[in-house]
Amino acid sequence: MNRPLKYLLALLLAVASATASAGWSLGSDLTDFAWTDSDGRPLRLTALHAPVVVMTMAYTECRKVCGTTTLVLGDIQRRLDAMKVDAEFVVVSYDPGNDGPAEWRDYRARRHLDRGNWHFLTGDTVTTRKIARRLDLDFWTYHDHIVHDFRIVLFDAQWRAIGEVDSRKPGQRCENRIDAAQAAFLAQVIKLEPIKYAAAWTKKSFRDGLTATA
Repeated sequence: MNRPLKYLLALLLAVASATASAGWSLGSDLTDFAWTDSDGRPLRLTALHAPVVVMTMAYTECRKVCGTTTLVLGDIQRRLDAMKVDAEFVVVSYDPGNDGPAEWRDYRARRHLDRGNWHFLTGDTVTTRKIARRLDLDFWTYHDHIVHDFRIVLFDAQWRAIGEVDSRKPGQRCENRIDAAQAAFLAQVIKLEPIKYAAAWTKKSFRDGLTATA
């Protein structure tokens, strides 16, 4: 096991027993649920064993927020790669009635999201609303669009929240259950520059690609 990963695991284990009650967990009702991935296979989140899991929600027909979300996910992936830390990335659909495996495969292909540690999942309507509430992501339908929040949550291997990127709050935040050393690690991972993702997108950019404009 490489040194950065050993360091991260040691940090996670060191704070888990003493401070677990200060954070929140995704919950076994969601981690044990059989989601459907973009290959049409069932996937339970309990099958993911990386020390860091990065999770958010999106839908394939989104023309605005989801493009920014995917850019930020890519930024987090690059930072973790540079630190040689393994992670799983999980994107759950807001729109289970329309986002099946074929739609997710097309979404991934158009945006070159072909890494094996990225998982695009669809559930049923009830479980979709449940995971959105658990992740504190509001969404609603407006005409033929789904309006939704921007939020990315980082979990440890036990599905305890350790950090977030949230458009509704100034800057990024780490859960108060973590210690200073782990907070320093997260600061390297989620210290983003949202301004570079703003404003200069075109409709074609959102539809066909994910190239930052700055």
